[in-house]
Amino acid sequence: MTRARLVVLLVIIGGGGLAALLPITRDELSWCWATSHNRAADYLEYSTDWPRGLHAGQSKILYERRLWTETKKALIRDAYQESSPANSQADLPYQKALRLRQESFLWKQATNVDTVQCYQKYLRKYPMGRFAKEARLRVNALSAPSAAPAPTPAPSP
Repeated sequence: MTRARLVVLLVIIGGGGLAALLPITRDELSWCWATSHNRAADYLEYSTDWPRGLHAGQSKILYERRLWTETKKALIRDAYQESSPANSQADLPYQKALRLRQESFLWKQATNVDTVQCYQKYLRKYPMGRFAKEARLRVNALSAPSAAPAPTPAPSP
């Protein structure tokens, strides 16, 4: 590296370090951070750190807007969770019908594949289900060694 390039590099590095120490630059960096994340907590932090900063008024306004938006989202999420079918006593018949459909679907899968693993999966999920007895019979039938061993081909002469 030539001497001129080294001097220019040192001036740039030194100037950048000096600029970071200036309050106006730190104010701007804090403001850029707050606006890039656009969260209420970041605007509040900016207002707390820089009460007389260049963007103090704007940060208070944006803080209140973001706080309201975040609160509104939380209220909507809470209302949705409270009104979901799982929390409503009025939807008990719906929940029962849903469980029966899920059980029937899993049973159909097990009978289509017809393996011990599928029947065991059904039994783990529904040990007292509508098809539990039949599933246990199929597991026993598939697990038992066959009574007559398969014939072995005779050696050819």
